[in-house]
Amino acid sequence: MTSRQSEHPERRRGVPILAIVLMLAGVVVGCAGSDGSASGVCSAPEHIVDSSGGGHALPGADVVYDTYPPASGRHLDARFAPQPGAYTTPLSPVEQVTALHQGMAVVVYDPDQVDDEGFEQLTSLTSGGDLVVVPADQALPERAAIAITWWETRQLCSDIDESVIENATKEAAASASRH
Repeated sequence: MTSRQSEHPERRRGVPILAIVLMLAGVVVGCAGSDGSASGVCSAPEHIVDSSGGGHALPGADVVYDTYPPASGRHLDARFAPQPGAYTTPLSPVEQVTALHQGMAVVVYDPDQVDDEGFEQLTSLTSGGDLVVVPADQALPERAAIAITWWETRQLCSDIDESVIENATKEAAASASRH
């Protein structure tokens, strides 16, 4: 061992620690994908199958779901599905599930966390015709600003990530043929 190495042994210990920190930072940055995976502001998509079943509910029925917002379960007949677009008043959970069953994605936003500019950003994403945007009528899980749902899937985000929403819309349309 040279005299230089013995003078500063903490430097040698710092190199492996720095390498580990840099590797972990690379993993975190690498998780930010536009393929619907976890991003810097969104969790990974969760697979959720509701215990209420998947049959039709009658209009006006009070269906209780396992999660809010729901990602699957009993739904209305297709003729009662909400139109794609942005809403300023909440849709009932059964209306949300009906939209999901018809191959749409639903973005439920927390009005206390999404300002007018954010609402306009979400509204602009509805032009493709397969997205419903609605305000939450109760607290979203994990204090999320938005929850994106498509059939049997939910993704929570602390902010708006357009690429994640666009991917969810594509996934929703693709999943419509599978249920």
